[in-house]
Amino acid sequence: TTNNATIVTGHQTPNPKQKIIQGNYHLIKGLSASTNSNASQSPLHIYYSINSSTMAPRKVKKVMTLPINVIFGHLQKKTRVKIWLYEDTRMAIEGQIIGFDEYMNFVLEGATEVDTKTGKITDVGRILLKGDAISVLQEA
Repeated sequence: TTNNATIVTGHQTPNPKQKIIQGNYHLIKGLSASTNSNASQSPLHIYYSINSSTMAPRKVKKVMTLPINVIFGHLQKKTRVKIWLYEDTRMAIEGQIIGFDEYMNFVLEGATEVDTKTGKITDVGRILLKGDAISVLQEA
């Protein structure tokens, strides 16, 4: 089979129906529409689709996730998190993150202490948890 190519200038994109029918598109940027320096320097975007049934499998690129992005995601989604403590492995804290800083200090709303051995839960309300006391953070 042959690869289909659509050349688009400026800020146009391929026809959405064409995108659905023909599959995955990749964009090559940084090319100019003309080599003449007096001509308009609008970018030239080349979209091309590849028939994945005829190509060899691609290796998936792994992307590093920064810890601050994970914490910020929990803050934005307002998810309840469980924090395992460094010194006291028997105790865990659950709550909603409403703030944090560069030292990984957390402000938790609706925090509860959970005894992992007995299952006893104690409400503690809004707390500031120091970053050096944190061992693990997970979604509750």
